[in-house]
Amino acid sequence: MNILEFNFLKKYEVIYKLFLILLILIILSNKSYSDIFKVENTILKTDYSKEKYSRNEAIIEAINSSFDTFAKRVLVEDEYWKIKNIDFNNINESIVKFNILAEEKNKKNFIFKTSITFHKKKIQNLLNSRNIIYTDTVSSPVLVIPILKYNNTIKLWEDNFFLSNWNLDEDKTKLVKYLIPTGDLEDQKNIDLNSFDINYYDSSYFLKKYGLKNSLILFINFDKDLDNIQYKLTLNKTNYYKVFSHTISDLQLSKLINTIKIETEKIWKKKNTIFSSLVTSLEFTTNIQNIRQLNIIRSKLQKLNNIKQIKDIEVSSKAYRGKIYYSGTINDLNKNLEEINFILKENFNSWRLLTNE
Repeated sequence: MNILEFNFLKKYEVIYKLFLILLILIILSNKSYSDIFKVENTILKTDYSKEKYSRNEAIIEAINSSFDTFAKRVLVEDEYWKIKNIDFNNINESIVKFNILAEEKNKKNFIFKTSITFHKKKIQNLLNSRNIIYTDTVSSPVLVIPILKYNNTIKLWEDNFFLSNWNLDEDKTKLVKYLIPTGDLEDQKNIDLNSFDINYYDSSYFLKKYGLKNSLILFINFDKDLDNIQYKLTLNKTNYYKVFSHTISDLQLSKLINTIKIETEKIWKKKNTIFSSLVTSLEFTTNIQNIRQLNIIRSKLQKLNNIKQIKDIEVSSKAYRGKIYYSGTINDLNKNLEEINFILKENFNSWRLLTNE
């Protein structure tokens, strides 16, 4: 094989990998919301040797259990206690689909499996009416870069068993989605493994290459027992650092991965919380070139969870003035706008909607 043929194949391989990543992103975006509002395989075991089994009671218990699972999925941890006061009828009215997957009896137990899907708008109204802090915002995929150190040698892609174990316990109902690239020589060159410092490492190369905004860099040090796990989570240009100690072994690996995912989920929830049903409004202006661009702006804004309504005030050939009705704070609104590459700027008590690039 000559050099030209080798370079062509190498270039084709890179294009193929990027195509696969793009395909994964499309699949993730299409499935995310339906997965969040669905709770599957609720299993209840009732000892009906002591008390008479009631199918209706099992259904009620399944609904309550599923709602509890869903609430823990979207609520900030400090808000869990508030769902205890929600009436069953309100929960039941929020169900859009209820399926019994299996009913199995043995000598002592009755096993009951269900699949319950909650109505997105009704659930949002239910939580908002009780001022419960929550988020149902799904993250754009977080690029995971695990770096291992053992026997004083740092490795990125090769012999990295962490990569093969990361998705073994993948839960499609989580708000944070992950993507682990296979890596190549060019990726390896952009991390100086000899002097790697997670506090100062800039992941912008990887984010730009894979077309993502969020990253999770993990540094796992097998040569230490204390402070042997470090991670740097970047969400929409905001960095979060953590250092902690954890037993590292094949038996503890899934527990470690689960711990990191739980922490990431908590951070994502706090960053994207929707605070209450109280609606605030503001007027804004933005430059437009044509009606098509105006329709695109409107469409993007209407997809944001905390924007309740948009009203047109004035439209000209070069500018658009509108009014946004939104829940939460102005900072929460700006954080969500950043997700769609917009930002609000205040100027002499007026607001400008600008592209954030």
